Amino acid sequence: MKSLPSVKVIIEVDGKIHRLALIPQPWKGRYWLRYNGKKSEKMPECTISKLMDKCRRIIVKGEKSD
Repeated sequence: MKSLPSVKVIIEVDGKIHRLALIPQPWKGRYWLRYNGKKSEKMPECTISKLMDKCRRIIVKGEKSD
């Protein structure tokens, strides 16, 4: 059975949509990260702190490209 995400974050920067979803692991505080519906290649496992850092980087990169 496929686990459902407990947290979903959708960011749109410069017309590009980034969908991030956290699926809880059996260990408390650890999550599997899905990026645009697929297993993230760069960061398959993370914590909420790492997810927020990734969100910040996506937003900053989009703002710098203006």
